[in-house]
Amino acid sequence: MSLHLILGGVRSGKSSYAQRLASVHRHVLYVATANAKDEGMEDRVRKHQADRPEGWKTLEAYRDFSQHKEFFREADFVIVDCLTLMMSRLLFEKEEKVEHFEWPPEEVKKMEEIIYSQIEELLDTLEGIPCAIVSNEVGLGVIPESWLGNIFRDISGRAHQMVAKRASRVTLMVAGYPLKVKEEV
Repeated sequence: MSLHLILGGVRSGKSSYAQRLASVHRHVLYVATANAKDEGMEDRVRKHQADRPEGWKTLEAYRDFSQHKEFFREADFVIVDCLTLMMSRLLFEKEEKVEHFEWPPEEVKKMEEIIYSQIEELLDTLEGIPCAIVSNEVGLGVIPESWLGNIFRDISGRAHQMVAKRASRVTLMVAGYPLKVKEEV
């Protein structure tokens, strides 16, 4: 197994499953892509940190992964948690630079290109290292009410397809149980 994409809804067991996969490895790198901007997220980050075994290294990063290539190469398993948080941080870099929320289509296209190029950089950095990428499946829920929610859902769906094509395994987590979507032998 090299690249394993783990998708699912909120609290579906994605991170726990990735940690079970990593538990048989000695040198685990946990790539945390979140930033805690509110008390609720700070609490979630603390819980995730407490769930990790001692000895696992943590890299807090959501972009420019090739700068950390040597750090990745020291690991015999990498967990990236989570791809959707990485994408939202990249998307909100743009939001912080503009004074209004509705971007013209060419700006949306530029953001998509940035997000996809950062995902490609992540995948290239992970090449040859057994790893699990955790991500929220956002396309199965309620249709977003906002234009930004629709943009994010669409970008996320295409990004998941991009990662799944390169993955040797894809698992969908439902109520704590893994459902095999793809497995190359």
